[in-house]
Amino acid sequence: MSNSKYRNKNPKHKHKINDQIRGREVMLVGPNVEQGTYSLKEAMKLAEDAELDLVLVNENANPPVCKLMDYGKFMFKQSKNENKPKNKPLKTVRFRPTTGENDLEVKFNQILKFLKKGHKF
Repeated sequence: MSNSKYRNKNPKHKHKINDQIRGREVMLVGPNVEQGTYSLKEAMKLAEDAELDLVLVNENANPPVCKLMDYGKFMFKQSKNENKPKNKPLKTVRFRPTTGENDLEVKFNQILKFLKKGHKF
């Protein structure tokens, strides 16, 4: 019944999707659907018609909250976000007593560039 090729076989998939969701009713949110409580069969039908996946967002809510989304696209974005560093690296600029006046201006401009990019000193 499911149109998804994702079956939670991979342990890095933390979400229950499509046929893995259990229960009678779910709160449905997502694009092009009226937010509200639907039976699980209705929600699955809406997901199939929209060619999207039904993903369990909050299992502990009453009724459980599900979202219509393209799960493959969602997981791709998640994996891209994991590879990005959380913080910018710490930058240092050294000054010596013998640093010339012109060099001080260059270093000052470098510091301004780093600060605009979000680096810390």
